Order: sequence, then C-alpha cells, then structure tokens
Amino acid sequence: FFQRVMTGVTLCARGQRDVVVPVDGTPLSVVAERLCNEWPGTAPSLFVSGERALSPFSDESLDNIARDGDLIRVECHRTRDVVCRDSDGRVPVVILTGFLGAGKTTLLNHFLKGQSQMKVGVIENEFGAVAIDEALLAQAEQQAEQVVVLDNGCMCCTVRGDLLNAFEAVRQQMVRSGTRLDFLIVETTGLADPVPIVRTLRQTPGINSHFRLDGVVTLADAKTISTRLAEAGDTRSREVYQQLAFANLMVLTKIDLVSGSEAVSTVSKLRSLSDSSCQLVAAVRGALPGKLLTELRAFTLDSVGAEVDAHANTGHGHSHHHGHSHGNGHAACDHSCSDSHDCREDHSQSAPHPDDIGSFSIVTPRAVDQLKFARWIRKLTKIPDEAGILYRSKAILPINGCSRKLVFHAVGDVVEKDFGPDWGTNESRESKIVFIGRRLDKHWFTSSFNDCTVSLIRPSAVASPWASIAPSIASFLSSRDAARMSRVDLGSFHSLQMPLGGVGSHPLDNDVYLHTCAPVSMVSAYMNAFIASQVQLATPCNTEFLFGKPMAFGSAAEVEACGITFQEVAETLDSDTQSSIIEFGWRRETVVEYIGSLSSANSVSTLVKACYENNGDIDELRFRWKMSPAEQSDLEAVRVSLQLVGGKSTTGVYQLSFHSVHPGFQVHIPVDDHRRPLFETEVLFHRHHAVWTHLLSQPEPFLRCLVRIKPVNSADGPLQNMCGCC
Repeated sequence: FFQRVMTGVTLCARGQRDVVVPVDGTPLSVVAERLCNEWPGTAPSLFVSGERALSPFSDESLDNIARDGDLIRVECHRTRDVVCRDSDGRVPVVILTGFLGAGKTTLLNHFLKGQSQMKVGVIENEFGAVAIDEALLAQAEQQAEQVVVLDNGCMCCTVRGDLLNAFEAVRQQMVRSGTRLDFLIVETTGLADPVPIVRTLRQTPGINSHFRLDGVVTLADAKTISTRLAEAGDTRSREVYQQLAFANLMVLTKIDLVSGSEAVSTVSKLRSLSDSSCQLVAAVRGALPGKLLTELRAFTLDSVGAEVDAHANTGHGHSHHHGHSHGNGHAACDHSCSDSHDCREDHSQSAPHPDDIGSFSIVTPRAVDQLKFARWIRKLTKIPDEAGILYRSKAILPINGCSRKLVFHAVGDVVEKDFGPDWGTNESRESKIVFIGRRLDKHWFTSSFNDCTVSLIRPSAVASPWASIAPSIASFLSSRDAARMSRVDLGSFHSLQMPLGGVGSHPLDNDVYLHTCAPVSMVSAYMNAFIASQVQLATPCNTEFLFGKPMAFGSAAEVEACGITFQEVAETLDSDTQSSIIEFGWRRETVVEYIGSLSSANSVSTLVKACYENNGDIDELRFRWKMSPAEQSDLEAVRVSLQLVGGKSTTGVYQLSFHSVHPGFQVHIPVDDHRRPLFETEVLFHRHHAVWTHLLSQPEPFLRCLVRIKPVNSADGPLQNMCGCC
C-alpha cells in the first residue's frame, strides 16, 4: 500500500497515517493497544503479514512475525464511544451464537478461565442452564427444544419454553443464595435464530425485570464461513444471515488455518452482511479480552443514539468498517426525494452489496406524530414480501412539545421505543432513522415513514404568559377544550404536552379526560381515530354507571395502544362490520389465587356483551373469557377459550374477531360462527406471560378487547383481517 520504511516495520490501514515500530520482542497485542491510541476511534480487527493472518490479541512477538522493512496490513473497526450509565440492577445478558464448529464453547471456556472477579452464569442451549459456580447456581435444566406458541401461533409470538424455565431457575437460585450474578451468557445451538431469544429477554416482563440484554456475539469460522454462505444460496437461510445481521460483536475464528488474503476477503464479506455498528475481531482458540464481551452495552439508549448519529451523519451503511473514507456517500435515490428529507445510503462500493444486504438512512427536519409512528412500528412486524427483509432499524426522533428524544430500536420483529436524554439547547431537532436488511424497498420504507411525520414545532425562545397557568386551567377542562387551549400559543402547546397526572377517562358520552395521563396532541389523535373507527363502547355497567363504565387509562402507553386499535379498525372499515370495546373482568383475589394454581384450575371472567344493529333490529351477543390448564411438558400454561352465550337466540349468524388492547401483548382470536357454546383457541398464556403482570397491576383486574362482528352471509365477503398478525 505505502512506501516501505527500512528501520522498522510499517503498520498501515486505509484512512490512517502509517505507524512505524521497531522489530523487537513486543507482543502483537501490545502493538494493537498502541494503534488504538495512534488511530483514535478505531481498533485493529486483524493483522496481515505476508500470507499470515494474525489476531490483534496474539501474544506472538513482533520479531517472529516480521523484519525490518516489512509492511503489515491492519484491518480496523470503529470503536464505540458511549457514556456508560450506572447499572439498573438487572443482570446483563450476552447471547453467544454462531455456526456449528465455529468455536463458541472454546471462546466461552477461555473467557471463564481468564476472569475471576465476576460471578458468571451460563445457559447452555443443548444442556439447559449450567452452573459455573455450583455453590452459586445449583441447577440442572434438562435438554429441551420445545417451542411454546402463544396467541394464534404467529411468528412474532413464539418463545422458547426451555429458555423461560432456565431464566427463572437462574433468578430463583440468586434469590435463594442471596448473591446476584454479574453476567449471564446464553450459548445457542449451531443454527439457532437469535430473534426468539431477544424477544424472550425484551418482551417477557418476568424476565426483563431481572435481566437485560447487553448484546449478541456471533462467531464465524474463517475456514468454512464462505462455503456455508454459498450453501445457503438463493434460499438465504434465515439463521445464517440473521446471526450475522444481528451481531453486535463478530468474532472471526480459526484465522490461523487460512491465508492472509483469504482472511481479508472473509472480513470484507462479513462486514457487508453485518450492521455498521458491529465490531469485528479475529481470534485464535478463543483468545479474546473479556471486556469485549462484558462491555458491549449495545441496547442502551446511549448506544442506539450514537449508532444512529454515526450512520446518518456519514451517510454510510458499512463504509466506516473499513477505516477509510469514500466521500460523502450521497447519491440520487431511486425514488422521489423532496427537500423535506435526505435519504442516505452506502454508495461506497461500485457494485451492489453482496447478497443484496445493505442499509440506508432517512434524515428529515420534521417531527413524528406519536400515535401514527406507533401504528407504523406495528406494521414493521409484518412487512410485505416485496418490501424486503428488515434485519434491524434504529432511530432518534423529535416529538412536538417533548423535550426528550424518542429512541427507537428494532431487531427482527422485536420493536421497542423509549424516551432518551433531552435535546440540547443548540442541537438540531431532526428525525434520523436507519434501516438494515436485504433487498429493502427504499421507497416503501421512506414513504411509509414520512406518512408518520408532521411539521416540526420548535420551542419558543420568548416566554409565554400562558405556559405557567395553562396546566392549572386545563385540569378543569375536558381534553377537547384542553386541546383548544394548546393552540393559543407555543407556550401553551408545549406546557400541555406534559400529562397532568392521574387516571384518564373515556366515558360513553365521549367527553374524554385523557390529558391527565397522555400529551394533549396524542389525545387529539386518539379522538380522531376513535371517531373514524365508529367503534362503540360496551363496557360493563354498575350502580354508578348504568349504561357502562368509562374506559380508564393509567398511562400514555395505554392510550396509545387503544388509539392504534382505532386506527386499524378505521383502515379496514366496511359497511357490514360493527366493532365494540368490551372488558372481561375478574375479582382481584380470584386472579391472585388462580395464578398460584395455573396447572390445576379453571377461571372464567364476568359476562360481557356487544350488540349488532341491522335495520332497526338489535342482536345482543354475550361472551365470557375462560382459561383452563394446557397440556405442556416443559412450561406451565393455560389455554384460552371463549364461552359464547345465547347464540341461538339471535336473528343473524355472525363471524367474530377478538383483539386484545394492551401495549405489552397482542391476542387475536377469530371465531367463524358465534353460535358455538364454547370456542377453544390455540392461545396459550404461560406463567411468564405479560397478561399476568397486567391483571395483577389493577385493583379491579380486566382485559380490554375489541370485538368485531360481521354477518356470515355479508355481501362484502368474510371478516377482513385487521392487521398483519391476524
């Protein structure tokens, strides 16, 4: 690459200045540490000396590798520069995955032998949970590969039953011993799809409250990886590509078995298939610094935000992996780009990415509508085939009236969002979102995302006399009148985006009072969606509310979930379908007792009803929610059934569709004929399911559902699916 220097060995990397070091007994690992200081923001991934490929963690001395005048090529990766906040008390978890024979167990053993300060646990996929310190974690999980299918069996609702049991066993042992683990490693089988494990960790409340996902580590055998990718061919084996696409740290093993040129070619191939933030390092016989595993922190808000900024600001999907510059990375997109947004992608190579895997970003000086964006997120879990396969997505987004950044992250169909740090005083507020996947249709993603955006309302630098008094006045107003007040000036608008506090209410007369628990702008969007959906409220009656209790909301997330449901109904509205909100209820003491005996008891909800009106005739349909023990060999669970009461007394025959309305889980149950006395479903609630956390959190437990009703003989055809998961 560069002119040789005869008084030492020259270390060179693209985009970096040459470093000359004397040829002596210095270990290569020490040379690698020096390069981290010489080349800020990067770290060596691989050394190539002649036809030898060498790990940057090798203890081999430099004088055994090169001589004066030699040139050593260095492949580099970008290092993370993320503020590490204090631990939240949960045990960090790393998923260790990779192809058969890639060296996962070797790396794991090297890590365990090389550290003595941390209390480490391991969940071994083939053999259950295995104790590293038997006195700390004494358990013996039997081998199990059973998949527990929740809800209606859609792919977004599958979890590993044995994995849930293993996490619970680890938790219980920590409680019994009184000692908390510092770190937990989940080692998967050779071709395991990492997404269900990510889903289990991120979306199971009983697990997520004690464990947090820190990152995914993927191992690839330098000798066989190219062959394995070629064998996948056009079938694009899901596991092969997802293990690479979802990696936060990729370890290229067995580099001592390939030539330098082969190693460089493999590194280039892997980089083209991985996320731009993924660190890639080479290792021999599992020799790797422990901190690479224990300090990933890939799923923190700070990490996601830093990755979005790095990608969007450079406009490169994979280019910074190579440690050199390719220019500004901007080019005309294959769709119409208006002045309102900037679509950036990786144009760093003259040819398309291998295997059609690539990334692009959208940067626009607009905010997102919170409810529309939440609806769009749900669509990402069921992307049309022609739009491609989305592996990962991440974003930093402004919301009008909110001082904090909305941080979004998707891994496969596991999508999450949360509020991050405040926007800086002089920081430019703009939406930045990154997409990584295969054969992505940029037009589909760009247009659908832009539909969620609104004009940015910037905070006013001039103090408003209304800003301080608007919340006090709004506490006496309905949400409709509070929304009118928010339009007085910018000060009022921004002050009313902070919920007043308390329980929100949506009564049957629709004079809603929801700005206690949700921003006024979200409440306005909620009401617009409710009106467009034509949904009826059929909540239970009591002595205080003879015609039905108001819907109660404890958080903005609950308002958002209900608003999304109304949006989905409005999108599929037809003349013969009528929809109602119902609430199945239980006594709290009944729920507490039932959760303690899932495997041996039944539970039936209160009776609820919904009406269907046809030319002045009204049919009343009544339902109960029933839960009974399910036959599960490895996981305690209950099966859901619906008791359909009085079906033979109606004038018509109806199709039904039940949809849960909750931010933490979705249950979809289609019923082909309402006259069935008992309709057994495929919906299973295991002991760790979010439904139990939801029921126990309420003084009067209830499960809110939307029920859609349509005559069997409708001229419009059968009941239309409301969303992609139906």
